[in-house]
Amino acid sequence: MKVLRKTQSSEQHQMKKLAIALLLAGLLMMLLSAEVFACGKRSFGRATRVANVEVRADIQLPSFYLRGEGNEILFFRRDEVLNRVAQRAGEYRKQGLEQAAMRSELLLKEIESSKPFDDYDDLFGYSLRTPDLGLEIRALAADLLSEGKATVVQRRLTETIGKSITSIQLYFQLNQQNDPVAKWFCTPTGSSLLRITYFVD
Repeated sequence: MKVLRKTQSSEQHQMKKLAIALLLAGLLMMLLSAEVFACGKRSFGRATRVANVEVRADIQLPSFYLRGEGNEILFFRRDEVLNRVAQRAGEYRKQGLEQAAMRSELLLKEIESSKPFDDYDDLFGYSLRTPDLGLEIRALAADLLSEGKATVVQRRLTETIGKSITSIQLYFQLNQQNDPVAKWFCTPTGSSLLRITYFVD
């Protein structure tokens, strides 16, 4: 009986050690994953530049909204969206980028012909109606975020509108000519707001 009890005690001790080892390994993997995949921590190309961007604290109506990649919502003033889309279309025309200009002009037409609103409208909804506009909308959002013409709000399931963030981080991936070919927008706590890679057509 003493031998049996000793064997059972030894097995229980080994099981406890194994359980603790597995728990520690799981915690280590979680910490490593958080470090590797946190916004801006992962390698973003060989040439990277980072900038802090001040954004608005208050939502200015009427506004379009776009869901971030985390729990954040991005708000953009309607008039600034219209102005920036028109500006993008003109810039594309000057550069001879006909396809890009047509997408900007189509987005402008879709917004101008939509029902007027006094509060909020879903900017991503335009890409659901016209799939070709998805990249244009992301590029537009990146432009406005880069200029600080946005309000970034953290939202939880129990909140209608949460707390706004007044400063975000912008990571640039640069080519050999030192021009940005991709952008990654992050919150100070490492949440990803928007990533975009630029293509010329």
